[in-house]
Amino acid sequence: MKTYNIPLRKEVMKVPKYKRANKAIRALRKFLLRHVKADVLIGGSLNRKILEHGRKNVPHHVQVEIRTVKRKDVDVLIAEVPGAPVEKVVVEEKGKLAKVKDKIIGKKEDTPKEEEKKEKDKVLKEKSKALDDKKESLKTRKEQLRATEVNIGEELKKRIPKDNKASKETRLSKDK
Repeated sequence: MKTYNIPLRKEVMKVPKYKRANKAIRALRKFLLRHVKADVLIGGSLNRKILEHGRKNVPHHVQVEIRTVKRKDVDVLIAEVPGAPVEKVVVEEKGKLAKVKDKIIGKKEDTPKEEEKKEKDKVLKEKSKALDDKKESLKTRKEQLRATEVNIGEELKKRIPKDNKASKETRLSKDK
């Protein structure tokens, strides 16, 4: 582990106030590339240290400690503030390989998030089933109303006779 005191003021003063945090990060990377001769990742605590007083008021210099951390069987250089806790990186398997592995070994236990999703799915299924039931009841109600309309229409037709001989006779008598 090496420690550097990186000056930022000279570079930061070259840009407007609202761009100072971005320029500070670029200057930091440039300094580390020149001195370490390798790509270095900016750690979370160092990023927070630079943005501590906002993006317009960055510190004039920053103390940085270079650490080597293993990620996916590869050593990676990370720049952090001295004394900052080491971040543990959890690597999860994704994709087809994990699915095949699950089929061979057996399924993993459900995580709390998966259980919540299953519960939400159950609730949604119940709600959709209730909506379907309501739709069915509305359809049957519509069919009943249509049937009653047909019955009412037939009753009206029965009440009004088709051959109104009396009405024809009255019309003829009125014309004369």
